[in-house]
Order: sequence, then structure tokens, then C-alpha cells
Amino acid sequence: MLRNSNIIRAAVNKASRVDKNREILNVEMATALAHEVKNPATLALAHVDLIRSGIEAENPIRDNLGHIENALFAICGLVQEMLAEVYGDSNFCEGSYEIDIHDMLDEMLEEYQAAHPNITFTLAPISTHASIRGQDSHLRMIFSNLLKNAIEAVEQTTITGFEGHIFVVAEVSGGGVNITIRDNGISSPSFLAVAKTKPHGNGLGLPICHHLAEKMGGNITICSDTAGGCVVFISFPKT
Repeated sequence: MLRNSNIIRAAVNKASRVDKNREILNVEMATALAHEVKNPATLALAHVDLIRSGIEAENPIRDNLGHIENALFAICGLVQEMLAEVYGDSNFCEGSYEIDIHDMLDEMLEEYQAAHPNITFTLAPISTHASIRGQDSHLRMIFSNLLKNAIEAVEQTTITGFEGHIFVVAEVSGGGVNITIRDNGISSPSFLAVAKTKPHGNGLGLPICHHLAEKMGGNITICSDTAGGCVVFISFPKT
């Protein structure tokens, strides 16, 4: 009996050491990755400021620099979030605050429209202020991944005479804010199927979006549209 107890105790101690070593390795890997990503992003931000200082105020290139700057800030924010998850320290994370969903989507769709002139992007007008409490970098990552999936689906559609369209709605309904992203490209049957059948990438974008949405009290559902294409429903609690 004593021998069995010693064997069990030794196994528990070994498992504890393995878990501790894995935890240390995760922290080391996350710290190294944060260093490799954030340092170049910070350098790029400095160069954006330098370039902006030499451009006249009315030059449209300044708007493009602003888009680059926003993307770099989002990357830095996501690095901070990763460190927060690994260290279990919320102080690593940027604070949550009220964000106007419609304004954010309007800005992002303007950027995508400029980059993909062959696709028509439409954001439906709203009558009620739609805002939620969350982190800017998280929301941008969610919308960016979902919009990119829609863009890929549209651009992969090779039907003669096809005109790509991505239609976005953000509205207040009941006690929440609901966002719908609808495309008329190649239809995808489910959330996991989209993640697994993408011809490019590692398929991690959608699960990460799902995780981030849940952290803000929201959820994401993806289904095929009966009219063709794919519909994404995102819901968050209203502030």
C-alpha cells in the first residue's frame, strides 16, 4: 500500500514538473514572439510619423499613413493581449472602453474598398447609436478576419458576369448590438468548415475571432445564404 502511495506521489510530482516546464516554455516563447513582432511594429510607427511630417496636410497620402498606423497599433494591442493571457496579468492588456461599431466598420470598409475596387462594399445606415464596450484591437481583428474571408470567397467566384458584393449591417436590437456581414461569393457551410477549407492560411483566424468575441460577451455564427454566398452574424451586449 505504501509502495503504491509512493508511486502515485512520484507520478503527481512528475506531472507537476512537466506542467511547470510547459508553462515556463510558453512564457519564454510568448515573450520572444512579442519582442520579434512589437519591436518592428514600433519602428514602423516611428517611420510613419517621420513620413507624415514631410507631407502637406492636404495630401491624401496622409490618410493612407493613418490606415497603416491603425493597423500597427492593432498589432501592438494584440501582442499585449497575448502577454496578458500567458502571464495571467490583466495589467498587460489595454483597457476596455466604449466603441462606436458603425464608425469602426465605416472606416474599415473604406480601406477595403480602396484595396479591392472590383468588389462593392456597402454599410447600411443606422438610426440608433450602436456601441459596445470592448478593446479596439480585438474588434478590429474580428471584423478584419471575417471581412477578409468574405473578400476571398467573392474573389474566388469565377462565374461569368459575376459582380462581387459585401453588405454589412450594424444595428441595435433588444439588449445587444448585432452585426451582419453578407457576401455573394462561394458559400461555406459552417464556422469550422470555413476554418478548415480555406485554400490559404492556417485556419486559425476564425477560432481566434470566436474566442475574442466570447471574451466580450458576444458570439459569432456563420451559415450559408439561401440566395448564395455566406452570412456572418456577430452579436455583442450593448453598453
